Amino acid sequence: MDADMSLYNSHYHSDQICSALLLEFPGAEIIIHLDPYGYEEKVNYREKINRI
Repeated sequence: MDADMSLYNSHYHSDQICSALLLEFPGAEIIIHLDPYGYEEKVNYREKINRI
């Protein structure tokens, strides 16, 4: 999602997407995980793993 979008608006849009998908695929289990745009570019997974 747009990093400047509020969490409320992000969830609103993801709910709209989920509803549209359920119309096309009734009975589907849909999970939408929201991250701000660019988040994955800044993650240092190696550093996170070493802390565990």
